[in-house]
Amino acid sequence: MLLLPLPVLNFDSLRRKCKYETRRSSSSVSVTSGSPSTPDHTKNVLSEGSRFTPTNIKASMIQSLAGRSSTDVSLLYFQSIEPWFPVLGPSRMTTELSCTWDDATVDFALLCLTIVLVCTHPKYGPGIPDSAAIDFQSLYLLVKSHCSLLEGLGINSLETVQARLLLTLFEMVHGMYPAAYITIGNTVRAADALTRMGELKSNSSLSKQDSEKWQQYLTTWCGVLILDRLVSA
Repeated sequence: MLLLPLPVLNFDSLRRKCKYETRRSSSSVSVTSGSPSTPDHTKNVLSEGSRFTPTNIKASMIQSLAGRSSTDVSLLYFQSIEPWFPVLGPSRMTTELSCTWDDATVDFALLCLTIVLVCTHPKYGPGIPDSAAIDFQSLYLLVKSHCSLLEGLGINSLETVQARLLLTLFEMVHGMYPAAYITIGNTVRAADALTRMGELKSNSSLSKQDSEKWQQYLTTWCGVLILDRLVSA
């Protein structure tokens, strides 16, 4: 049996922006009224896709927070999640959650929306309308879709990793399998990419702010390892 050596990936050489060359045809083509044009459904897809910008995605998430301020989300986290799953770091959370939505980044808005999701209780039972269950599921699907949107935009930060981690926690405690199994795998890769792609560096020359961020990264990794062990058990 012939064993071939596996290729070694150099992440530094892969971090290049894709550039497309514009090629012009040598022969000019005249366009008349009877020529085929872009189909209507294609135009609709393009117009819809153009709306997926970080600014619009952030506005959509803030709207889904139902009027909650960043301070409200901070209190919600410290009262409901921090006592038994402290993975976000109290000092940094207090500083960032005190800012306004105008100053917040899109990945921070995703983290806040995920905190609200984890602290939302499903409403089932006699006398409760079916719309309540639909709203609960819609919030869950909204968070998952926004995670994918930020991933498609190339945004991978400590906040997005923490949002994925809390999303895994939500899926696990609600018995959502194999969703939890798949999400924790994505979370592991996203957390690993922070160091592999140079987003975080561990050395003795870090500033105080970067050092706190690195410590929070390690705390987040502990949460990732715990959930990965539980989901994979």
